[in-house]
Amino acid sequence: MEPLYKFDPARCLSDWETPMITPVLARNPAKTALFQKVDWISFGIAFLLSFIVYLFTLSPENDLEFSGVYATSAMYLGVSNPPAYPIWTVYTFLFIDMIPICNVAWRVGVATAIASAMTCGLVALMVSRIGALAAENVPAFTALSSKEQRAIRIVCGGVAAMGFGLDGCFWRRAVVPDQWNFNIFLFALTLCLLTRWFFAPEQKRYLFLAALTEGLLLSDSQALFPTAYALPFLLAFGSPNLGRDILFLPGFFFSFILATNSHLHWFDFWLNQSTLPCEIFATTLVLSIWIVLLANTRKLFSEWKTAITCVFLFLIGVSTYFLLAPFSMADPPMNWGYPRTVEGFFHVVSRGQYGAPVFIRDFHDLPPRWKIYGKIAMEQFGAAYLVAAAIPLFFLVKMPPIVRRWVLAMIVVWFLVSQLMLVALNMSLDKSTYELDAVFLSATHFLLALLAGCGFMLAAVYCACLTGKKTCAVGEPL
Repeated sequence: MEPLYKFDPARCLSDWETPMITPVLARNPAKTALFQKVDWISFGIAFLLSFIVYLFTLSPENDLEFSGVYATSAMYLGVSNPPAYPIWTVYTFLFIDMIPICNVAWRVGVATAIASAMTCGLVALMVSRIGALAAENVPAFTALSSKEQRAIRIVCGGVAAMGFGLDGCFWRRAVVPDQWNFNIFLFALTLCLLTRWFFAPEQKRYLFLAALTEGLLLSDSQALFPTAYALPFLLAFGSPNLGRDILFLPGFFFSFILATNSHLHWFDFWLNQSTLPCEIFATTLVLSIWIVLLANTRKLFSEWKTAITCVFLFLIGVSTYFLLAPFSMADPPMNWGYPRTVEGFFHVVSRGQYGAPVFIRDFHDLPPRWKIYGKIAMEQFGAAYLVAAAIPLFFLVKMPPIVRRWVLAMIVVWFLVSQLMLVALNMSLDKSTYELDAVFLSATHFLLALLAGCGFMLAAVYCACLTGKKTCAVGEPL
């Protein structure tokens, strides 16, 4: 079996000033794919198993909360509750037409279940491939036969996928007419595309598709705005030059907001005194990382064409908000806020019928929320998966450099998204209240599932070496 990595002296002086391992993938990027047949098999198995579970536990009718609103909006291409979820509405409208049986609520539930199962499949796909790359330098893994390697990749990918799919925060929204899990699918697809680009930066089409998908995500879920803040840091791990140029834009944007905080009355819903500490922290972090990258690369705007293209495609995705106007003009039975008018459009997009968000103002209030986050993760995601998510940290020195950077990037994205979620949710310390907000943490559990899957694979290889069933290549210890 041909090794995936080979040493290339010509790339020793990289952006990181460390010896690099050049992927064989980069030899002919136009013809070589990162994900292999076994990874897609893992994807298919995880999708099928999770979809069967969701289908058999699917709600037969409308559930509580906004299920009736979502089903009605999907049936008539209407405008649901702010921010109206235009992409979700189109997605479920197609399923209502394609499925000729049962009531509308059940058809919308099937659409939700399929999006949820696709998310589980993406977990298995990435774990199967990245986990194998992470374990490639471990002698016990290379001592396994090709059949055994494929088996361990499928099993670990499936275990990680089903662990996330049956997570209490995710499962409860996978079996009812609801938009949240579809948004998690868009986030998972964005990360999958970025992973594909990460291992072959020459193939920028995956980066551009990820930018478009992230824009579609934000047009459908303002609650996942922390992902748009965190993903540029992932780009910095994949390409410091591109990360430097991409981070310049949010750095300038946040600095502009701070400088005009008391004058931007258009954004009164978001800009108030409770958000000021968060804005200062977010701006300081972005500018600090940007300065470090600038000093390390000693260049500026060398990737401006790629950065501008990403921003343009991102804005195209966000611009799907304008679908709300023609939806409203058709006068559907669900026409929240009447966005056919300029005033109504901005009223819906700015979530005008809701109260202004109250973020955590004092960072001393974060530790109690960390405790709540840990408790929710333990109860809903599982202690075994949390332990497995920490295992890759102990194998970082064994991993190829590019895989090590990917793992570190996932950890950084998880940290930023989870902390911004906690700050934005400002969950009550009362159990009956914070359990209502627990569903929003499933986006961070997706990142933990990726790390946990890699951890399971490394742990399985380690156990195989300890039990002596497989001797280590060249007689080296693990």
